[in-house]
Amino acid sequence: MTIQRWFLATFGTLLLLLAIRRLRTYRLKERYTLLFFFIAAPMLGLALWPDAVAYLGSVSKALAPALRLGWLVVPPAHQARTRRIKVAADLGGPLLEQLAFADLVASGGYDRHLRRVRRSQRRSRDALVAALARELPAATVSGIAAGLHLVIELPAGVDDVAVVAAARAEGLGPIALSSTRLGPPGPPGLVLGYAAHPPDQLAAAVARLAALVNDRRR
Repeated sequence: MTIQRWFLATFGTLLLLLAIRRLRTYRLKERYTLLFFFIAAPMLGLALWPDAVAYLGSVSKALAPALRLGWLVVPPAHQARTRRIKVAADLGGPLLEQLAFADLVASGGYDRHLRRVRRSQRRSRDALVAALARELPAATVSGIAAGLHLVIELPAGVDDVAVVAAARAEGLGPIALSSTRLGPPGPPGLVLGYAAHPPDQLAAAVARLAALVNDRRR
Protein backbone atom coordinates (compact mmCIF):
# COMPACT_ATOMS: atom_id res chain seq x y z
CA MET A 1 0.00 0.00 0.00
CA THR A 2 1.52 3.31 -1.06
CA ILE A 3 1.57 6.38 1.14
CA GLN A 4 -0.81 8.08 -1.29
CA ARG A 5 -3.36 5.28 -1.07
CA TRP A 6 -3.05 5.14 2.71
CA PHE A 7 -3.65 8.90 2.90
CA LEU A 8 -6.73 8.63 0.69
CA ALA A 9 -8.09 5.75 2.79
CA THR A 10 -7.44 7.71 5.99
CA PHE A 11 -9.10 10.83 4.57
CA GLY A 12 -12.10 8.74 3.51
CA THR A 13 -12.39 7.33 7.03
CA LEU A 14 -12.38 10.85 8.48
CA LEU A 15 -15.14 11.94 6.10
CA LEU A 16 -17.20 8.87 7.01
CA LEU A 17 -16.83 9.55 10.73
CA LEU A 18 -17.84 13.19 10.25
CA ALA A 19 -20.96 12.06 8.39
CA ILE A 20 -21.76 9.53 11.13
CA ARG A 21 -21.57 12.20 13.80
CA ARG A 22 -23.72 14.56 11.76
CA LEU A 23 -26.39 11.89 11.20
CA ARG A 24 -26.17 10.75 14.84
CA THR A 25 -25.75 7.14 13.86
CA TYR A 26 -22.99 4.56 14.44
CA ARG A 27 -20.41 2.67 12.47
CA LEU A 28 -19.81 -1.01 13.10
CA LYS A 29 -16.25 -1.96 12.23
CA GLU A 30 -14.97 -5.53 12.00
CA ARG A 31 -11.68 -5.97 10.16
CA TYR A 32 -9.34 -8.77 11.08
CA THR A 33 -6.84 -7.10 8.73
CA LEU A 34 -6.23 -4.55 11.48
CA LEU A 35 -4.31 -7.35 13.23
CA PHE A 36 -2.20 -8.00 10.12
CA PHE A 37 -1.18 -4.62 8.71
CA PHE A 38 2.27 -4.87 7.16
CA ILE A 39 3.11 -1.31 6.08
CA ALA A 40 1.26 1.70 7.48
CA ALA A 41 -0.59 1.69 10.76
CA PRO A 42 -4.38 1.44 10.33
CA MET A 43 -6.61 4.39 11.06
CA LEU A 44 -8.14 3.89 14.48
CA GLY A 45 -11.56 5.52 14.29
CA LEU A 46 -12.34 4.37 17.82
CA ALA A 47 -9.53 6.51 19.20
CA LEU A 48 -10.78 9.55 17.27
CA TRP A 49 -14.52 9.27 17.94
CA PRO A 50 -15.29 6.63 20.59
CA ASP A 51 -18.92 7.77 20.68
CA ALA A 52 -19.51 6.99 16.99
CA VAL A 53 -17.65 3.72 16.32
CA ALA A 54 -18.26 0.20 17.60
CA TYR A 55 -15.52 -2.36 17.03
CA LEU A 56 -16.11 -6.08 16.66
CA GLY A 57 -13.29 -8.61 16.71
CA SER A 58 -12.33 -12.16 17.47
CA VAL A 59 -9.29 -14.38 17.92
CA SER A 60 -10.38 -16.72 15.10
CA LYS A 61 -7.65 -15.57 12.72
CA ALA A 62 -4.98 -14.63 15.27
CA LEU A 63 -5.25 -17.73 17.48
CA ALA A 64 -7.87 -20.36 16.60
CA PRO A 65 -11.55 -20.34 15.59
CA ALA A 66 -12.25 -23.21 18.01
CA LEU A 67 -11.78 -20.81 20.94
CA ARG A 68 -14.97 -18.98 19.90
CA LEU A 69 -13.85 -15.78 21.60
CA GLY A 70 -14.62 -12.28 20.42
CA TRP A 71 -15.25 -8.78 21.65
CA LEU A 72 -17.47 -5.79 21.02
CA VAL A 73 -16.29 -2.30 21.97
CA VAL A 74 -19.32 -0.02 21.93
CA PRO A 75 -19.72 3.71 22.60
CA PRO A 76 -19.78 4.45 26.36
CA ALA A 77 -23.45 5.39 26.33
CA HIS A 78 -24.39 1.85 25.23
CA GLN A 79 -22.05 -0.25 27.36
CA ALA A 80 -24.47 -1.02 30.21
CA ARG A 81 -27.26 -2.05 27.82
CA THR A 82 -24.87 -4.15 25.75
CA ARG A 83 -23.75 -6.04 28.87
CA ARG A 84 -27.37 -6.80 29.81
CA ILE A 85 -28.16 -8.07 26.33
CA LYS A 86 -25.02 -10.25 26.26
CA VAL A 87 -25.82 -11.81 29.63
CA ALA A 88 -29.40 -12.45 28.57
CA ALA A 89 -28.21 -14.06 25.34
CA ASP A 90 -25.72 -16.60 26.68
CA LEU A 91 -24.72 -15.71 30.24
CA GLY A 92 -21.55 -14.06 29.01
CA GLY A 93 -19.75 -16.77 27.05
CA PRO A 94 -17.13 -19.37 28.11
CA LEU A 95 -15.53 -18.26 31.38
CA LEU A 96 -12.29 -20.26 31.43
CA GLU A 97 -11.36 -19.32 27.86
CA GLN A 98 -12.05 -15.65 28.58
CA LEU A 99 -9.89 -15.72 31.71
CA ALA A 100 -7.05 -17.44 29.85
CA PHE A 101 -7.21 -14.94 27.01
CA ALA A 102 -7.37 -12.01 29.45
CA ASP A 103 -4.20 -13.31 31.11
CA LEU A 104 -2.52 -13.68 27.72
CA VAL A 105 -3.38 -10.06 26.89
CA ALA A 106 -2.36 -8.69 30.31
CA SER A 107 0.99 -10.51 30.24
CA GLY A 108 1.91 -9.11 26.83
CA GLY A 109 1.91 -12.58 25.32
CA TYR A 110 -0.83 -11.77 22.83
CA ASP A 111 1.05 -8.72 21.51
CA ARG A 112 4.25 -10.76 21.16
CA HIS A 113 2.32 -13.46 19.32
CA LEU A 114 0.81 -10.91 16.92
CA ARG A 115 4.20 -9.37 16.19
CA ARG A 116 5.65 -12.80 15.44
CA VAL A 117 2.71 -13.74 13.21
CA ARG A 118 2.87 -10.41 11.37
CA ARG A 119 6.53 -10.99 10.54
CA SER A 120 5.80 -14.51 9.31
CA GLN A 121 2.79 -13.46 7.23
CA ARG A 122 4.68 -10.50 5.79
CA ARG A 123 7.41 -12.86 4.57
CA SER A 124 4.80 -15.14 3.01
CA ARG A 125 3.01 -12.25 1.32
CA ASP A 126 6.26 -10.80 -0.02
CA ALA A 127 7.22 -14.22 -1.39
CA LEU A 128 3.83 -14.57 -3.08
CA VAL A 129 4.01 -11.11 -4.65
CA ALA A 130 7.57 -11.75 -5.87
CA ALA A 131 6.57 -15.11 -7.38
CA LEU A 132 3.62 -13.53 -9.17
CA ALA A 133 5.84 -10.79 -10.62
CA ARG A 134 8.26 -13.45 -11.84
CA GLU A 135 5.88 -16.16 -13.07
CA LEU A 136 2.76 -14.20 -13.97
CA PRO A 137 3.76 -10.59 -14.76
CA ALA A 138 0.50 -9.94 -16.61
CA ALA A 139 -1.41 -10.25 -13.32
CA THR A 140 -2.05 -7.16 -11.22
CA VAL A 141 -1.93 -7.32 -7.44
CA SER A 142 -4.65 -5.17 -5.87
CA GLY A 143 -5.65 -4.26 -2.34
CA ILE A 144 -3.62 -3.27 0.67
CA ALA A 145 -0.64 -4.98 2.29
CA ALA A 146 -2.66 -6.56 5.07
CA GLY A 147 -4.65 -9.63 5.98
CA LEU A 148 -4.10 -13.24 5.02
CA HIS A 149 -5.20 -13.20 1.38
CA LEU A 150 -4.09 -11.55 -1.84
CA VAL A 151 -6.30 -10.46 -4.75
CA ILE A 152 -4.91 -10.49 -8.28
CA GLU A 153 -6.57 -9.37 -11.49
CA LEU A 154 -5.93 -11.53 -14.54
CA PRO A 155 -5.65 -10.36 -18.15
CA ALA A 156 -8.93 -9.75 -19.96
CA GLY A 157 -10.38 -12.83 -21.57
CA VAL A 158 -9.11 -15.33 -19.01
CA ASP A 159 -11.90 -17.43 -17.50
CA ASP A 160 -11.07 -17.33 -13.79
CA VAL A 161 -13.68 -20.00 -13.01
CA ALA A 162 -12.01 -22.40 -15.46
CA VAL A 163 -8.60 -21.55 -13.99
CA VAL A 164 -9.87 -22.36 -10.50
CA ALA A 165 -11.34 -25.68 -11.64
CA ALA A 166 -8.03 -26.67 -13.22
CA ALA A 167 -6.07 -25.44 -10.20
CA ARG A 168 -8.15 -27.49 -7.80
CA ALA A 169 -7.51 -30.56 -9.91
CA GLU A 170 -3.81 -29.80 -9.33
CA GLY A 171 -4.28 -29.57 -5.57
CA LEU A 172 -4.35 -25.76 -5.39
CA GLY A 173 -7.14 -23.74 -3.79
CA PRO A 174 -7.63 -20.28 -5.32
CA ILE A 175 -11.03 -18.60 -5.44
CA ALA A 176 -12.40 -17.07 -8.64
CA LEU A 177 -12.85 -13.34 -8.17
CA SER A 178 -15.89 -13.35 -10.44
CA SER A 179 -17.68 -15.75 -8.07
CA THR A 180 -17.42 -13.24 -5.20
CA ARG A 181 -19.11 -10.33 -6.97
CA LEU A 182 -22.68 -9.28 -6.29
CA GLY A 183 -22.67 -6.18 -8.48
CA PRO A 184 -21.67 -5.53 -12.09
CA PRO A 185 -19.08 -7.82 -13.67
CA GLY A 186 -15.44 -6.84 -13.46
CA PRO A 187 -12.08 -8.14 -14.60
CA PRO A 188 -11.26 -11.80 -13.99
CA GLY A 189 -9.08 -12.53 -11.01
CA LEU A 190 -8.17 -14.82 -8.17
CA VAL A 191 -8.14 -14.69 -4.39
CA LEU A 192 -5.00 -16.37 -3.06
CA GLY A 193 -4.41 -17.32 0.56
CA TYR A 194 -0.89 -17.39 1.98
CA ALA A 195 -1.40 -17.84 5.73
CA ALA A 196 -0.78 -21.58 5.95
CA HIS A 197 2.19 -21.98 3.60
CA PRO A 198 5.90 -21.10 3.80
CA PRO A 199 7.49 -18.96 1.05
CA ASP A 200 9.02 -21.89 -0.88
CA GLN A 201 5.66 -23.65 -1.17
CA LEU A 202 3.99 -20.44 -2.30
CA ALA A 203 6.60 -19.91 -5.02
CA ALA A 204 6.09 -23.47 -6.31
CA ALA A 205 2.31 -23.07 -6.25
CA VAL A 206 2.48 -19.82 -8.23
CA ALA A 207 4.61 -21.49 -10.90
CA ARG A 208 1.95 -24.18 -11.34
CA LEU A 209 -0.85 -21.63 -11.28
CA ALA A 210 0.89 -19.44 -13.86
CA ALA A 211 1.14 -22.39 -16.25
CA LEU A 212 -2.60 -22.96 -15.94
CA VAL A 213 -3.40 -19.30 -16.59
CA ASN A 214 -1.02 -19.08 -19.57
CA ASP A 215 -2.55 -22.20 -21.11
CA ARG A 216 -5.89 -20.41 -21.15
CA ARG A 217 -4.51 -17.25 -22.75
CA ARG A 218 -3.32 -19.01 -25.92
